[in-house]
Amino acid sequence: MSGIHLGRIQLTHIQLKRGLESDGSNGNPGGGASLVKNQTHANERKYKIGNWNVRGYAAKEAEINEILNDRNVDFAVLSETKKKGSGTMESGKYIAIYSGVVKTARATGGVMLYIHNKHQENIDSYNIHHERIISVRMWLKKDFLTIIGVYAPEEGREELSEEFYEHLQRVVQAVNQEDKLVIAGDLNAQVGKERIKAVTGMYGVDGVNNNGKQLLDFCTFNGLRILNTFFQHKKEHKMTWSNTRGQNSMIDHIIANENAAKKFLDVRAYRGVEIGTDHYYVQGVIRLETTRRPARKIAKRINTRALDDPTNRWLYQRQMNVISEEVPKSEDIETEWVNLKHIVTTAAKESLGMVPCKIGPK
Repeated sequence: MSGIHLGRIQLTHIQLKRGLESDGSNGNPGGGASLVKNQTHANERKYKIGNWNVRGYAAKEAEINEILNDRNVDFAVLSETKKKGSGTMESGKYIAIYSGVVKTARATGGVMLYIHNKHQENIDSYNIHHERIISVRMWLKKDFLTIIGVYAPEEGREELSEEFYEHLQRVVQAVNQEDKLVIAGDLNAQVGKERIKAVTGMYGVDGVNNNGKQLLDFCTFNGLRILNTFFQHKKEHKMTWSNTRGQNSMIDHIIANENAAKKFLDVRAYRGVEIGTDHYYVQGVIRLETTRRPARKIAKRINTRALDDPTNRWLYQRQMNVISEEVPKSEDIETEWVNLKHIVTTAAKESLGMVPCKIGPK
């Protein structure tokens, strides 16, 4: 059988094929048959998103900041702030984006979006759309998270509700479809306990009002999920509003598109957090990747099948001879083995080429 002579060693091309195929490097400097198996998963981080109708912001600002900071809240939507005008400001450890009625009007309504200042550099953009609708787009290393803060009109104000949902529809339609979208605020909407596929879950509560029907239609049309209804909790951790007459309901919601909804770990109301409001603090927890996954590298190996062609074998022998002349011979057997391996594999890569590895079964 014809062979390839290197001066230092003579091997048949069958032996060369076996040697090259069994070499653990497969052409990868780090070694190993597959880079995919060694690939590290992207880091993940939990983000807390708060939602609270505060029934007036000015006199409670310091108290709200302390509560949210103590709870390590990353983002929060505050509704019925009664803060006039619109703009941005710093408040404690938070950056606030706010919108309300004009300064000449009576202080009513109003919505505010809090962003912890540790996320300041992640703010991609923000918009003040309406006195009841604001939004921020966050770049969280791997994904964009868009949060829309809202304060919907009270039940029975049909004309205002129509206007509100028309504005909200335009805002939602403008969101990039790849973004993880979250809508939070006091929607004044009771959505009941009937399960609607991909809109409401198994854990709603009794009672549906006109605002609730409007919200259900809106979410159905836009492929949004009302997350309060997807997590099982005691009744007191579902209800977001109550009065002194013992009435209660779930009207403050956290809503998300499919991209974001599947990343939520929990949504619930919390009692015992008092700031003089008849609404309970609502919080959602979402887990997102904070770094991009490294691009998948395709492992390659030497094209040993090319040795079946006599012309390729001649090219391979010629290349080994050239490289061999450049590498000094060593008396140390370990060093000489390393040198030989370098000669054989380098010549093979240059003359035979590389082909992708087959990973796993077909």
